[in-house]
Amino acid sequence: MLNKIMKRGQRKPSKSEAIEPPVPTSSAPNVTVNHASRLAVATPQPVTLATVPQNHGTVEVLPMLRDVPMSERHNLVYDILLKYVVSSETDTKIAKRYLDHSFVLKLLDLFDSEDMREREYLKTILHRIYGRFMVHRPFIRNAINNIFYRFIFETERYNGIAELLEILGSIINGFALPMKEEHKLFLVRALIPLHKPKCVSSYHQQLSYCITQFVEKDYRLADTVIRGVLKYWPVTNCGKEVLFLGELEEVLEVTQSAEFQRCMVPLFRQIGRSLNSPHFQVENPHSLSELTLGEFLLVNQSEECLGFAIVFVSEVAERALFWWNNEHIVGLIAENRRVILPIIFDALEKNIRGHWNQAIVGLSSNVRRMFLDMDSELFEECQRQHEEREAKAGEVEEQRELTWKKLEEVAAQGTGEDNMVVV
Repeated sequence: MLNKIMKRGQRKPSKSEAIEPPVPTSSAPNVTVNHASRLAVATPQPVTLATVPQNHGTVEVLPMLRDVPMSERHNLVYDILLKYVVSSETDTKIAKRYLDHSFVLKLLDLFDSEDMREREYLKTILHRIYGRFMVHRPFIRNAINNIFYRFIFETERYNGIAELLEILGSIINGFALPMKEEHKLFLVRALIPLHKPKCVSSYHQQLSYCITQFVEKDYRLADTVIRGVLKYWPVTNCGKEVLFLGELEEVLEVTQSAEFQRCMVPLFRQIGRSLNSPHFQVENPHSLSELTLGEFLLVNQSEECLGFAIVFVSEVAERALFWWNNEHIVGLIAENRRVILPIIFDALEKNIRGHWNQAIVGLSSNVRRMFLDMDSELFEECQRQHEEREAKAGEVEEQRELTWKKLEEVAAQGTGEDNMVVV
């Protein structure tokens, strides 16, 4: 009887127990199956599910979104947007419903960010949108124009001008010929007036590239560009003047003779003024900061004095004289020497006779000798006219001194009466 009871207490394993138990999901708790109360049987024991202890040393807790730096959030968003725009699976017909004019305007507003990395992201994204969505191209160009107008004529403050000009440089390079009238108006109304703001040095490299691209596309625009730059020529800002001289040199390298002849007179009148510029730049400024006013005046007479090695560079005049190192520009000057030499002859002579910087004296002498080799008869004629002007100027100066002496004599008499002096 006892054996029968024991046999009844034993139960054969069902088919479900013979199969490997399912892997628990994240929603179900871990359960430990206890078979201790069962008698041993010939069938294999079911797998025991044990709770695996967590290794707290390798668990990385993600920060809250509010604790993530703003720049990292922006980078993530811009990466996603850029991948969407450049993806070959993106349907432009559907995407343009969402990347519409309102979206483009908001994207352009972000270019005023002070974060340079963010502006680089925006530059890449806007450039890709311009290339991918042809329907938005005219609107993007007009929107950039409006930003330039507001910057030039109202605020003179915008952080993303350089990045926008980089985009435009690539756009201008792709303009088809003959160039449309709207593109020429963009050059005259937006790009050339960008020379006006005081902060032009922050974006001048990109601006100069855009200007040169226009002239390379259509050489007939050289006259318009040169006269436009001369219109905004700085009077007291020597740093801008050096930048403009470099830009005009690049423009002249792609200028043909016919266009050069249209603008050479006002151009070389300005070059003559630049040749006589007294502006200088002091190298080794950390030593200069230690000088008193008296020491500075002494150093101004000598390059090495009081233990300081300071070099004075006449930056504007030197940059203007470097034009004669450019073979293409020298060729244009040689063709039109009868017009150009009389304009700048006085400036060259003034530098040779009395400029404080010996480097400028040497460069001016080289240019003078170059004109002499080009046309000796023309050079002698200009020299004769220069001497006549100098003689007349001396006579005028003597007459002025005599006039002042007469006035001083009348004032010294002190008669108290109203005397009329004929001078």
